[in-house]
Amino acid sequence: MATMTTLHDAARHYRDLGLSPFPCRPRDKRPLIISWLSYQHEPATLAALDVWWTQCPTANVAIVTGHGVLVVDLDGEGAEQLLWDQGVILPDVAPRVRTGHGQHVYLAVTQVVGNKAAILAAPAGKPAVDIRGDGGYVLAPPSIHPNTGEAYEWLRPLALPLPPAPQRLLDLISAHRERGNGAAQPLGEDWVST
Repeated sequence: MATMTTLHDAARHYRDLGLSPFPCRPRDKRPLIISWLSYQHEPATLAALDVWWTQCPTANVAIVTGHGVLVVDLDGEGAEQLLWDQGVILPDVAPRVRTGHGQHVYLAVTQVVGNKAAILAAPAGKPAVDIRGDGGYVLAPPSIHPNTGEAYEWLRPLALPLPPAPQRLLDLISAHRERGNGAAQPLGEDWVST
Protein backbone atom coordinates (compact mmCIF):
# COMPACT_ATOMS: atom_id res chain seq x y z
CA MET A 1 0.00 0.00 0.00
CA ALA A 2 2.59 2.49 -1.08
CA THR A 3 -0.07 5.18 -1.60
CA MET A 4 -0.81 5.36 2.13
CA THR A 5 1.62 7.97 3.35
CA THR A 6 -0.06 8.91 6.62
CA LEU A 7 -2.18 7.30 9.30
CA HIS A 8 -5.04 9.53 8.11
CA ASP A 9 -4.64 8.27 4.53
CA ALA A 10 -4.70 4.70 5.83
CA ALA A 11 -7.89 5.27 7.84
CA ARG A 12 -9.62 6.76 4.80
CA HIS A 13 -8.41 3.88 2.61
CA TYR A 14 -9.75 1.26 5.03
CA ARG A 15 -13.09 3.11 5.20
CA ASP A 16 -13.23 3.25 1.39
CA LEU A 17 -12.83 -0.54 1.36
CA GLY A 18 -15.86 -0.88 3.62
CA LEU A 19 -13.97 -1.56 6.84
CA SER A 20 -14.57 0.35 10.07
CA PRO A 21 -11.48 2.28 11.23
CA PHE A 22 -11.21 4.48 14.31
CA PRO A 23 -8.32 6.21 16.09
CA CYS A 24 -6.25 4.85 18.94
CA ARG A 25 -3.86 6.90 21.03
CA PRO A 26 -0.48 7.51 19.39
CA ARG A 27 1.87 4.54 19.86
CA ASP A 28 -0.87 2.83 21.87
CA LYS A 29 -3.62 0.25 21.45
CA ARG A 30 -6.21 2.07 23.53
CA PRO A 31 -8.97 4.04 21.76
CA LEU A 32 -8.48 7.76 21.41
CA ILE A 33 -12.23 8.35 21.22
CA ILE A 34 -14.64 7.99 24.13
CA SER A 35 -16.53 5.08 22.59
CA TRP A 36 -15.71 2.90 19.61
CA LEU A 37 -18.52 0.38 20.18
CA SER A 38 -20.96 2.06 17.77
CA TYR A 39 -18.44 1.51 14.96
CA GLN A 40 -18.99 -2.24 15.28
CA HIS A 41 -22.28 -1.70 13.45
CA GLU A 42 -21.68 1.34 11.25
CA PRO A 43 -18.33 2.74 10.07
CA ALA A 44 -17.44 6.30 10.96
CA THR A 45 -18.00 8.86 8.23
CA LEU A 46 -15.09 10.18 6.21
CA ALA A 47 -15.77 13.57 7.83
CA ALA A 48 -15.31 12.03 11.29
CA LEU A 49 -12.05 10.41 10.19
CA ASP A 50 -10.86 13.78 8.88
CA VAL A 51 -11.66 15.49 12.19
CA TRP A 52 -9.99 12.79 14.28
CA TRP A 53 -6.74 12.71 12.31
CA THR A 54 -6.63 16.48 11.87
CA GLN A 55 -6.81 16.82 15.65
CA CYS A 56 -4.29 14.01 16.22
CA PRO A 57 -2.26 13.18 13.08
CA THR A 58 -0.18 10.56 14.93
CA ALA A 59 -3.19 8.57 16.16
CA ASN A 60 -2.83 4.85 15.47
CA VAL A 61 -5.43 3.26 13.20
CA ALA A 62 -7.64 0.48 14.53
CA ILE A 63 -9.94 -1.67 12.41
CA VAL A 64 -13.08 -3.13 13.96
CA THR A 65 -13.26 -6.90 13.54
CA GLY A 66 -16.39 -9.02 13.30
CA HIS A 67 -19.33 -8.71 10.95
CA GLY A 68 -17.57 -11.01 8.51
CA VAL A 69 -13.98 -10.03 9.34
CA LEU A 70 -11.87 -12.40 11.43
CA VAL A 71 -8.25 -11.71 12.33
CA VAL A 72 -5.97 -14.51 13.46
CA ASP A 73 -3.35 -13.01 15.78
CA LEU A 74 -0.15 -15.06 15.52
CA ASP A 75 1.55 -13.84 18.67
CA GLY A 76 5.22 -14.75 18.78
CA GLU A 77 7.61 -16.72 16.63
CA GLY A 78 6.26 -20.22 16.08
CA ALA A 79 2.58 -19.30 16.50
CA GLU A 80 1.65 -20.45 13.00
CA GLN A 81 3.36 -23.78 13.70
CA LEU A 82 0.83 -24.28 16.52
CA LEU A 83 -1.92 -24.08 13.89
CA TRP A 84 -0.10 -26.39 11.48
CA ASP A 85 0.25 -28.94 14.27
CA GLN A 86 -3.57 -28.94 14.50
CA GLY A 87 -4.01 -29.32 10.74
CA VAL A 88 -4.91 -25.66 10.14
CA ILE A 89 -3.33 -24.07 7.09
CA LEU A 90 -4.10 -20.39 6.61
CA PRO A 91 -4.69 -19.33 2.99
CA ASP A 92 -1.55 -18.09 1.22
CA VAL A 93 -3.55 -15.25 -0.33
CA ALA A 94 -4.83 -13.94 3.00
CA PRO A 95 -3.77 -10.37 3.81
CA ARG A 96 -1.02 -10.40 6.46
CA VAL A 97 0.36 -7.71 8.71
CA ARG A 98 3.69 -7.73 10.52
CA THR A 99 2.96 -6.63 14.08
CA GLY A 100 5.30 -5.89 16.94
CA HIS A 101 5.53 -9.54 17.98
CA GLY A 102 4.04 -11.60 15.15
CA GLN A 103 1.44 -11.33 12.42
CA HIS A 104 -2.25 -10.63 11.87
CA VAL A 105 -3.98 -12.70 9.18
CA TYR A 106 -7.29 -11.37 7.80
CA LEU A 107 -10.02 -13.87 6.87
CA ALA A 108 -13.73 -13.86 6.06
CA VAL A 109 -16.38 -15.64 8.11
CA THR A 110 -20.12 -15.98 7.65
CA GLN A 111 -20.95 -16.68 11.29
CA VAL A 112 -20.46 -14.79 14.53
CA VAL A 113 -17.02 -15.47 15.96
CA GLY A 114 -16.02 -13.63 19.11
CA ASN A 115 -12.65 -12.78 20.57
CA LYS A 116 -10.65 -15.60 22.04
CA ALA A 117 -7.28 -15.46 23.73
CA ALA A 118 -4.84 -18.32 23.39
CA ILE A 119 -6.91 -20.85 21.47
CA LEU A 120 -3.48 -22.43 21.13
CA ALA A 121 -0.41 -21.60 23.19
CA ALA A 122 2.95 -23.00 24.17
CA PRO A 123 3.26 -24.07 27.83
CA ALA A 124 5.05 -20.80 28.67
CA GLY A 125 2.20 -18.78 27.09
CA LYS A 126 4.10 -17.70 23.97
CA PRO A 127 3.86 -18.30 21.14
CA ALA A 128 0.07 -18.16 21.09
CA VAL A 129 -2.80 -17.89 18.64
CA ASP A 130 -5.57 -15.41 19.48
CA ILE A 131 -8.75 -14.66 17.55
CA ARG A 132 -10.19 -11.19 16.96
CA GLY A 133 -13.79 -11.21 15.79
CA ASP A 134 -17.10 -9.70 16.82
CA GLY A 135 -16.60 -7.19 19.62
CA GLY A 136 -12.93 -6.59 18.91
CA TYR A 137 -10.42 -4.62 16.90
CA VAL A 138 -6.81 -4.71 15.79
CA LEU A 139 -4.25 -2.05 14.99
CA ALA A 140 -3.53 -1.73 11.28
CA PRO A 141 -0.66 -0.37 9.18
CA PRO A 142 0.99 2.08 9.42
CA SER A 143 0.25 2.24 13.17
CA ILE A 144 3.21 2.24 15.54
CA HIS A 145 3.50 -0.66 17.98
CA PRO A 146 3.61 0.64 21.55
CA ASN A 147 6.33 -1.73 22.77
CA THR A 148 8.65 -2.02 19.78
CA GLY A 149 8.17 1.43 18.20
CA GLU A 150 8.01 -0.27 14.80
CA ALA A 151 5.29 0.37 12.23
CA TYR A 152 2.76 -2.33 11.45
CA GLU A 153 3.35 -3.33 7.83
CA TRP A 154 1.38 -5.23 5.18
CA LEU A 155 3.30 -8.38 4.24
CA ARG A 156 0.48 -9.41 1.89
CA PRO A 157 -1.61 -6.41 0.85
CA LEU A 158 -5.17 -5.96 1.99
CA ALA A 159 -7.54 -6.95 -0.80
CA LEU A 160 -11.25 -7.63 -0.63
CA PRO A 161 -13.01 -9.95 -0.65
CA LEU A 162 -11.04 -11.69 2.08
CA PRO A 163 -10.45 -15.42 1.66
CA PRO A 164 -12.68 -17.61 3.82
CA ALA A 165 -11.43 -18.94 7.13
CA PRO A 166 -10.57 -22.64 6.84
CA GLN A 167 -13.23 -24.92 8.33
CA ARG A 168 -10.59 -26.61 10.49
CA LEU A 169 -9.83 -23.22 12.09
CA LEU A 170 -13.53 -22.59 12.74
CA ASP A 171 -13.80 -26.07 14.29
CA LEU A 172 -10.81 -25.31 16.52
CA ILE A 173 -12.38 -22.01 17.63
CA SER A 174 -15.69 -23.74 18.32
CA ALA A 175 -13.97 -26.47 20.35
CA HIS A 176 -12.18 -23.78 22.37
CA ARG A 177 -15.54 -22.15 23.16
CA GLU A 178 -17.13 -25.48 24.15
CA ARG A 179 -14.33 -26.07 26.67
CA GLY A 180 -15.42 -22.84 28.35
CA ASN A 181 -12.37 -20.88 27.22
CA GLY A 182 -13.33 -17.47 25.91
CA ALA A 183 -16.98 -17.61 24.89
CA ALA A 184 -17.86 -15.02 22.28
CA GLN A 185 -18.49 -11.82 24.21
CA PRO A 186 -18.24 -8.23 23.00
CA LEU A 187 -15.40 -6.55 24.79
CA GLY A 188 -15.65 -3.30 26.66
CA GLU A 189 -14.07 0.04 25.95
CA ASP A 190 -10.72 -0.85 27.51
CA TRP A 191 -10.12 -4.06 25.57
CA VAL A 192 -6.86 -4.02 23.64
CA SER A 193 -5.65 -6.33 20.88
CA THR A 194 -2.08 -7.55 20.76
